[in-house]
Amino acid sequence: MEQQRKESKEFLDDLTTRDQRMMFAVLTLVHVADSKEQLDSDTETLLTTARKHLCQFSALTYQQMDGLNTFAKPTNVDVNNRLICYDILDLGKQLLPIGMLVVLNSILNRITRNRAKGKNTFIIIDEIYLLFQHEYSANFLFTLWKRVRKYGAFCTGIT
Repeated sequence: MEQQRKESKEFLDDLTTRDQRMMFAVLTLVHVADSKEQLDSDTETLLTTARKHLCQFSALTYQQMDGLNTFAKPTNVDVNNRLICYDILDLGKQLLPIGMLVVLNSILNRITRNRAKGKNTFIIIDEIYLLFQHEYSANFLFTLWKRVRKYGAFCTGIT
C-alpha cells in the first residue's frame, strides 16, 4: 500500500506541476486491509490526497472477502435426477437476483448435457413473472428461451 501511495502522489504531483488543464482517467484501485477500520483509514487518506489535487474520487463500499461465495459450496441436491425442482422463494430480496441466475445457469447446463446425449428437456417455470422483475435474470431468460428450442428443450412459463 505504501508503494501505491508513493506512486499515486508522484502521479498527482506531476500533473499539478505540469499544470494540466484537462484530464479524464478512470482508475480502479483494489485495496485489501486486515480490518474494516484500516480500510476506512486508508480510504480516507486516498480521498484527502485526491481532493488536495482537485481530483474526483469515489469509493465503492466495503465488501467482505468471502461475502459473495454463498452459492459456491457443495449442494445437497442431486442434480443428476430426472426431475429437479428449484425453490428460490426464501432467498430474500438481496440474494434473489443472483439466485435466479444460478438456477437459470444450472438449467442451461443441464439442457446442454442432455443435448449431447440426444435427450429432450422439459422446463416448467412457475411464477415466471418473478424472473422478469430483475434485469439480469430477464435478459438471461430471454436468451435461454430463444436458444433452448434449438437444443431439443421445451419451455413452459406459468404465472
